[in-house]
Amino acid sequence: SQMITGSVAASLAIVTLLYWVFRSFLVVLFGALPLLNGVLAGIAAVLLVMGSIHGIALAFGVTLLGVAIDYPLHLFSHARPREALDATAARIWPPMALGALTTVAAFAILGTGNFAGMMQLALFTCAGLIAAALSARWLIPSLTPRRFVPAAPHPLLPLPLAAPRWLGGGMAVATIAAIAIVASYDGDLWE
Repeated sequence: SQMITGSVAASLAIVTLLYWVFRSFLVVLFGALPLLNGVLAGIAAVLLVMGSIHGIALAFGVTLLGVAIDYPLHLFSHARPREALDATAARIWPPMALGALTTVAAFAILGTGNFAGMMQLALFTCAGLIAAALSARWLIPSLTPRRFVPAAPHPLLPLPLAAPRWLGGGMAVATIAAIAIVASYDGDLWE
């Protein structure tokens, strides 16, 4: 019950944020398509290969597929004035495809063991990510009205363009501290 309430609240927050940033319900609607296609493709892949899908694999798989929201966000964020969305998709496809493939490769490792749940999770996530990326590349531009050009994203926060000088040193200290903590740990590090 709490998990469902939390999921609904998180989904509403994402929808609200996307509408606020892009000021378009069409962007919000089309932004959900790759994720929905990813979930459907993931379920179908697991059912075809393994015959059934475990609830935990489905729940964690949907969570991992959350990264697929990035694909339509890149598409809408990189649209240029008077540029058709299919032209934007073609222009940004090489780096978007590379990002999707590196993410798929990382999640594919989950399926290399003999644990059926992890194999389902890996298959679900990999199939879902591929479907989501392909949906952002070809489905969204084909469904979008020809004259539709997303509004320039609303700036979220007044972030400085250059990071403060002390931030680099602070990150170096934090990294050294993390290495020292891991190196000095005297218990069983890997269980």
